[in-house]
Amino acid sequence: MTATKISMVISETVTIVPLFFSSLVLFRYKNKSSGILLFVCLSSFLMSCYGKYYEISDSIFIIETRVIYDLIEHVVFIWFCSSLIAFSNWKKITGILCIAIFTGWMHMALFMSRDQIMNTLGTYEMIEMISLVPFAGLAIMKQIELNYKRDSLGEQILLFAIFFYAFSTIVILGVFNTAIGKEHYYIHNISAIIKDLLFSYGFWVIIKRERRKKNELVAKTTG
Repeated sequence: MTATKISMVISETVTIVPLFFSSLVLFRYKNKSSGILLFVCLSSFLMSCYGKYYEISDSIFIIETRVIYDLIEHVVFIWFCSSLIAFSNWKKITGILCIAIFTGWMHMALFMSRDQIMNTLGTYEMIEMISLVPFAGLAIMKQIELNYKRDSLGEQILLFAIFFYAFSTIVILGVFNTAIGKEHYYIHNISAIIKDLLFSYGFWVIIKRERRKKNELVAKTTG
């Protein structure tokens, strides 16, 4: 079994972990800011399941499914980063950017042939990841600035996971058309594994924080 195949199997398996923790964050602790990433985790898990079904059934891979997954991932990542930057017009600016992303991806999914999508998918991903890096970087700096006011370590880990994944994807897509890139594409799968593990750790830190706050509140009310 090749390194690319092994890394892909591990990546598909690991996707269930951040999905579990993000579900706890959203539904048990009502943390909507971090819980919105549940949609990315769920999409990633479903995409892995679809990929496995595609291998087993030997059917034709529906490339539009990948386009929709990337659409959800990019929009949610940008929305999450922007919500933690907390400047006055973040909703308006992010809304415009998300509409532009949605329009571009849907145009590709609905009005391009399979060959056209395959030829432009990497370019679309490169553009979106480049736009995502400054959002994640600015949000990380903002959270570090506010850390003396509140415990935001969990959010910082989630933001770093997004920043790492976006930056590594840019590098990988940049060298994909070279001999080195095609031979070592498994590095992209490794970056996805690291991203999912960082997501899981970030959610776990948030869960511990929310649990501690809940216990402190119970102690105050009973005391």
